[in-house]
Amino acid sequence: MKYGSKMLVGLVVSLFLIGVYIYHRNQILDEGKAIERADWLEKEAKERSALEKELSAAISRVAKQNEDNDINTIKVQNEKDAEIDRLRNVLADNAKRVRIIAKQENCAAGTLRGQAGSAEFASESTGESGVGGTGASNQSLNESQINKLTYGLWIEREELKVHLKACTQKLKTLVTVAE
Repeated sequence: MKYGSKMLVGLVVSLFLIGVYIYHRNQILDEGKAIERADWLEKEAKERSALEKELSAAISRVAKQNEDNDINTIKVQNEKDAEIDRLRNVLADNAKRVRIIAKQENCAAGTLRGQAGSAEFASESTGESGVGGTGASNQSLNESQINKLTYGLWIEREELKVHLKACTQKLKTLVTVAE
């Protein structure tokens, strides 16, 4: 027993020292993990901050581009409206100048004969478009109807030119427009 108690004391002391060693080792590991985690979190915060700055810059560029596009759209729309108003004013002033006058008063129904001194021509009704006059088949058009049709076509052509110009200008900021 004499040696048994010394062995027991040696075993208890050995276990105590092993426990202290393991505790100390775990404490060092925990501190190392904490330091490593703090470094990692700091690095992640820097990366997040850089990404937030980039995102903020990108959002501001997109907002600026959207604002420029809106301003350009409004500008193009205003220019188109002003051009249409100007065109309508010019057309109203020129309405009396755009006339077709037949040389003879007696334009009869039939075909274009091409005879000397003849101003006859045929027209066919096209339904609701009104191109054929009153809608009756083979009825001749008088000067007033010809002038109205010519004037209407001219107005439509000029308005379409204005719309084409406006669409081209609006699309120039978004795509490359081939003219």
